[in-house]
Amino acid sequence: MKVTFLDVEYANIQNKSIAQIGILSKTVGKNDPNAVEINLLIDPEDEFNENCVRIHGITADKVKSAPNFKVIWDDIEKYFTNAVVIGHNIASSALDAITKNLERYNIEPPEMYYLCTYELAKKIIPSFAISDYGLYTLCNFFGIPFKRQHDAFYDACVCSDILDRLVN
Repeated sequence: MKVTFLDVEYANIQNKSIAQIGILSKTVGKNDPNAVEINLLIDPEDEFNENCVRIHGITADKVKSAPNFKVIWDDIEKYFTNAVVIGHNIASSALDAITKNLERYNIEPPEMYYLCTYELAKKIIPSFAISDYGLYTLCNFFGIPFKRQHDAFYDACVCSDILDRLVN
């Protein structure tokens, strides 16, 4: 089964202005030598909020020569079609932003299936065993090392590791 681990970083809190997208696409259940890694800066064609910039460090200057979402969609659509898209709190964050960008550019959204590592963790790990179900709390809980927070590609990869631990 093909899965796409996904995360995005926003230019502002409107949750539609994607400044970075991280994708790890692979076949679950085996060490996939054909795994695809995508780490793209995107020109959100929107204002940057200083709080968002403080969190992830992506500025308007860093994305000024990057393509916009409409340009990259043709290259990444295949990772959303005929796949399960997996992310942390994915429905209200990354998939919501993807959907809003598709609408913004008048692109017909594909039928998407998703799995949320946040919701799955809440079902598997008892609340007395963990302080919260945040991405990095789960990394600490499972002993998954993390080098940097709020990098879309790195967070997508960490979701893959968390799913592996939750399934096992």
